[in-house]
Amino acid sequence: GGGGTDFRPVFDWLDEQGQQPQLLVYFTDAQGQFPPHEPNYPVIWLVKGRDSVPWGQRIQLN
Repeated sequence: GGGGTDFRPVFDWLDEQGQQPQLLVYFTDAQGQFPPHEPNYPVIWLVKGRDSVPWGQRIQLN
């Protein structure tokens, strides 16, 4: 953790490949740049820390 993650490349790559996963799981501190729009597939953010996510399901890791 520590911030500064750009989350967009994973979502961009999936779009470029024409891929739509059944589920995307991200392990993160949620400090970074998110894509502006929620994708059409479920996203779970496993978050260590207290930051929020703009969309998707957030699950707290302790």
